Amino acid sequence: MTTDWLISLLVASDSSARIVTHDDGEDWRALREAKQVLSWNEAMAWLEALPPA
Repeated sequence: MTTDWLISLLVASDSSARIVTHDDGEDWRALREAKQVLSWNEAMAWLEALPPA
C-alpha cells in the first residue's frame, strides 16, 4: 500500500475530513465525488466559510 492509498482511506473513514490534492488517481475518485478532495481555492473558500472557533 502506498502512502496516498493510506491517506485516502483515512479521509474516507471520516466524513468531516477534507484533503487538498492534485492527484487524479483512482484512489481519490470516491472522495472527489463526496467533495472531500478539494483544490487549493476550494479549500481556502471552505475554510473561510467555517464559523469562528
